[in-house]
Amino acid sequence: MGVDVYPKTLAVIAISLFAIAPLGFPQTPLPDGAGKQLVELICSKCHTTERIAKKRLTKMEWREEVTEMLQEEPDVTEEEKDQIIDYLVKNFPANADAKPAGAQVP
Repeated sequence: MGVDVYPKTLAVIAISLFAIAPLGFPQTPLPDGAGKQLVELICSKCHTTERIAKKRLTKMEWREEVTEMLQEEPDVTEEEKDQIIDYLVKNFPANADAKPAGAQVP
C-alpha cells in the first residue's frame, strides 16, 4: 500500500510545482508594446514569459496557438485575442533571425 502512495504523491508534487512555476520564478522581461499587459495577465497564468519569448511562429500559427489556449477562457474577448496575437507576431516572429525590439532572449 505504501508503495502505491509514493508515486502518486510524487506525481501530485510535480504537477503542483509545474502549476505554480510561472508565479514563483523570475520571469524573462517581455518587450514593451500594445498587448504586452494582456500577454502578461492572460498567457502568463499558465506559461512563463521565457517560454513565450522562445516561441517563434507565423501569424497563422500564433492565431491557432492563442485560439487553442484560450478556448476555455470565455472572459477573453475576440479583440483581446487579436491584441495578444498582434503582440506575439510583432515581437516573436517565425523568422529565427528576427530579434524582437527590446527582448532579452537568451
